Amino acid sequence: MTVSGTTLVFDGPISGNSVLEALRVVRNSGVEIEKLRITSPGGDVPSGIELGYFIKENNLNVEVDKLCFSACANYVIPAAKTVIIKEGSLIGWHGGPRQSDELWYASSPSSNKEELIKFISRLREKKMHFSSTLMLTQTSQSMVKLVQKNVN
Repeated sequence: MTVSGTTLVFDGPISGNSVLEALRVVRNSGVEIEKLRITSPGGDVPSGIELGYFIKENNLNVEVDKLCFSACANYVIPAAKTVIIKEGSLIGWHGGPRQSDELWYASSPSSNKEELIKFISRLREKKMHFSSTLMLTQTSQSMVKLVQKNVN
C-alpha cells in the first residue's frame, strides 16, 4: 500500500488487515486521495464491503491495473465514482452471499452447516445494506443532475 500523488495504490488480497493498512496509509499521507489504483485477486466479503464504503464515502475514481476479481469486482468497482480498466486487465465476478443455500451447504463440512448459514445470513444483510446505500446514492446523484439540468 502506497500513496502516489493523489492515488492510493492497493496491490494484493482484500482482507481486514489490508483494508486497515490502506486507511492508515491514506490517513498518514495527509493527502486528499482522488483515485484508487487496484490489483487484487479478491478477498473476503466483509472487508470488500468496507473498502467499497471507503471508496463511496470519499468519492474515489478506481483504476484497475492487471486484475480485479471476486470481492474487488463485487464491491470496489460498483462503489467507484468512475472506473478505468487498463488495457490487458481482467475483471472477474462470481457468486456471493446471495447464492443459494444449497451451494453453501455443498461447500461446508456437515458439522458447521448451522454456523455457516448464520454467517451467510449476516453477510447477506451486510451486502443488502451496501447495495441499498449505493443505489440510494446513485439515485440521489441522478436526481441532482436532473434538477440541475431542468434549472439551467
